[in-house]
Amino acid sequence: MLIVILSDMGYTSYRLFMDKQRGIIERFLYAKCAFSYSLIFLPFISSAFVPTNTIPQVVQAFAKINR
Repeated sequence: MLIVILSDMGYTSYRLFMDKQRGIIERFLYAKCAFSYSLIFLPFISSAFVPTNTIPQVVQAFAKINR
């Protein structure tokens, strides 16, 4: 567990250094499409985080599936 934490800290430090040198926007320009970044947020559309009746109708069905 400690090895995983330390290696993740090293990688995060490296990425922060690269963002500082090149700029954070450049990292986002490497993506082939913006669609891949939108997929990151799909797990957060669920009833585990907010009640489904407060979610817009368009995503309520998806949120009910992700319980």
